Amino acid sequence: METPLYVLAAMPLEQVRLQQFFDTRGKVARLLEDPPETREASFGLTTFDSAHLVNGELLEVRSFNRKVVHLYPDGTLVFRALANSEFLGWPRKEEEFLRQPRINPLVVCDSVVSFVRLYQALLLLFVTKPKSIRFRVELRNAVLGDKRLSLVRGGIRGAAWQNGDRGNVVGEPNPQAEVQVTAEEIKSKPDTVAYKIVEKFYSFFDLGTDAIVYGHDEDGTPEIDVASFNTK
Repeated sequence: METPLYVLAAMPLEQVRLQQFFDTRGKVARLLEDPPETREASFGLTTFDSAHLVNGELLEVRSFNRKVVHLYPDGTLVFRALANSEFLGWPRKEEEFLRQPRINPLVVCDSVVSFVRLYQALLLLFVTKPKSIRFRVELRNAVLGDKRLSLVRGGIRGAAWQNGDRGNVVGEPNPQAEVQVTAEEIKSKPDTVAYKIVEKFYSFFDLGTDAIVYGHDEDGTPEIDVASFNTK
């Protein structure tokens, strides 16, 4: 049985490149080592690793196999994490997760916000800034034998999570979806961009926006509400 994986990616739609990409002491590398976080002890992209080149092609930071971040010279950013009890299904024991493989909704929202905010900071480090970015969210190996990854409505303080409800199961083994936004949207409203990505993730489980508790409307535009992470 293959390990389930959670993947976030961002790709510029123009031919661009990052400044001083191959300098492992430069600004790009330092950003990977110290990415933006939503709060203390968040479910972000921090790995406590030193940025290093892989085959002279990409920069990498990793926390063993639990979390891996890859960045390419053209600005393509990929975050891969375990979609099991070690990350996306935290904080359950492995045997409990395999019996009922539920995804923690807070981890989803927190990691997506952190990913978009990292790209927001990365936009300042291009030689020529891209105008449009395509984000992708996906699950791999989401079917575990006779079990499927599942997601509940509400947050970790809600009745569904607290009562151990199974929630809605994923519709297919390897779902993925994309969101295309402008660089200006990322710059000015990263948490709104994050909401669009989270919305796509919830669609993997046939859940609508009413199931996303970590969000609110800002001037009529939905965004992930980071302040709610500690209350819902």
